[in-house]
Amino acid sequence: MDLNEFLNERDIKPLDFAKLIGVKGKATIYRYLNGTSIPGPSTMDRIYEVTEGLVTANDFHNKRRNHDAA
Repeated sequence: MDLNEFLNERDIKPLDFAKLIGVKGKATIYRYLNGTSIPGPSTMDRIYEVTEGLVTANDFHNKRRNHDAA
């Protein structure tokens, strides 16, 4: 499951998710969502924890690979 699916299924707004994982502002979350940025290790650990393991680092790398190929 990617981050976009997780947020949509749980009706979580990007700004609220940013607060949950301890990042500043929703812009960072939007960069994660559109594949222009990949979370660093400590942020990825928080994402994994908050999503109860449903969103993994592979989800971001796959999205980035698809973004770069476009």
